[in-house]
Formats: sequence, C-alpha cells, structure tokens
Amino acid sequence: MIAYRNVLLVAVSGIVLGASSCSGAKKLNKEIAAQKMIEQRLLARLDSATQKMRNKEAEGSLDSYTENYVNKKVAAIIKDINTNDSLVKNASNKKERKKASELIILFSKVTQKNLEDVAIISQLFDLNTLKRFNTGAFFGSGQYTLGEAYANDAHSAFAELIGDAYRFAGQFPNQKLNAIIVVTGYADAQGFEKSSALYNELKKIINKDDPANSELNRELSRLRALTIVSTIKETEEKLSNPKKQDISFSYFAEGKGEELPVGKINDYKDNDERRRIVLVYWNVLPL
Repeated sequence: MIAYRNVLLVAVSGIVLGASSCSGAKKLNKEIAAQKMIEQRLLARLDSATQKMRNKEAEGSLDSYTENYVNKKVAAIIKDINTNDSLVKNASNKKERKKASELIILFSKVTQKNLEDVAIISQLFDLNTLKRFNTGAFFGSGQYTLGEAYANDAHSAFAELIGDAYRFAGQFPNQKLNAIIVVTGYADAQGFEKSSALYNELKKIINKDDPANSELNRELSRLRALTIVSTIKETEEKLSNPKKQDISFSYFAEGKGEELPVGKINDYKDNDERRRIVLVYWNVLPL
C-alpha cells in the first residue's frame, strides 16, 4: 500500500506544478489540491483496512469470498485514482481546464463513496465474524440432513448470526449492502464401511466405483455445508429486517473433508471430534 501512495503523491504534485505554469490555473490548482487531500485520507484508510484483512487471514478467520471482494475493491479504488490523475494532468488551456474541473468534481464524489465503503470494511474487520459449530450439534452419526431433533437449536443459532449481520448493517442506513455467508464443512479421517448406506450414497454422488476415504469425507463435509446453508437461508427468510435495511444475502458452501481446520491446534488425530466441525463466516460488505 505504501508504494502506490508514494506514486500518487508524486503524480498529483506533478499535476499541480504543471497546471500552475498556465495562466488562469489557480482555481484548478485548488481543486486538485483538495482532491489530493481526500485521496490521501482514502489511501490511509485503505492501508489500515487491508492490514486488518491480512491479520484476519493469518488467524484463519477470513473466508476466501470476502478476501476476493476486498482485493477487487482495492484494485478498483486504485484504478479510480489513476484515472483521475491521467484525465486532469494535461489541462493546458481554458477549455481543458474547465473539463478537468468538472472531472475533479465527479471524482470527488467517487472518492467520497470509496471512503465510506472502506470505512465499512474497516469496521467489519474489527469484529469476530466467524462462528464454529461441532457437526454433532446438527447431524446424527453418518447423517448429512438436519433431523427434527436438531432443527430448533440450529435455527436459534443461525438467527443469532443473521441478527449480527443486521445489527452491523443497521449502522449504515443509507448504504446498499450485501451479506456474504460462507459455510465450510470439515470431517475427520475415519474410513467408511463399504456395506453401509452412507458409503453407497456418497459413492453414487461422487460417481466413482471405488472412491478413496478422503473423497468420501470431502463429499460428506460438502453435503453438510449445503444443509447448513439451506437452514441459514430458511432462518433469514423468516426473520424480519429490523430497520428495513437495503441488504441482500449471498450464500456459499464448501467441503474441506479431511483438511485440518484453521486454528492453532496441531495435535489432531484421525478420529478426532475437533475435526468434525462446520465454520460459518458472515461479512457485510458495501455494493
């Protein structure tokens, strides 16, 4: 982040110096200087938000969909800044200066929106937006559908999660937002009885004659993640939007199978309850 900030300061300084050599360029100089100050604030906030994101990534509390969104947002902001620079730097006569002045007004609005978006992202990354559940809280042994005995507890847990998303969104009543819900399922490394109904169900879904245990466990974790996504959707649809916020929801399910869950635990066993988990990430992002 520091590198592109230095490039921006040099570029904008050059714009001001070039414009000052032209007659009648004082107004444009002031507008460029004001825009430069706003962009410096934006870059400082962007640095801070990006560092928070890297910290969450390092501790395993960030999903890949949110990370990709923020990386694209950063790239778009830098593109906006560079476009602004390139369009106003060659204003050498009255007509071009007028056009440059109009563009600066336009880009100041874009920059202000970017400032607001980055502020939302930065505040989001101050929160714990990861929830961890044992699969035993939702599924019977060898099951990937939600039984009646688990339904009430599941809906209660996910109502709290959706409530967290709504409460965060409520801080930004004038923003259009998207809540990204990512469910990641994990499994232990236990084998499967080839005579069991579960083995044959998974084998049929995978469409292989002799699937490896790792493939079966990955599919089982994926199916459980899909069930959780479906349950969260049902919960969200039943809840009211408390502040009539302009917010949409996007859902994603991933099956990690025998991969070790994120975190600092390093003594996992093959048959380990700590590996039979579902991670649910929620993040509310500006559109």
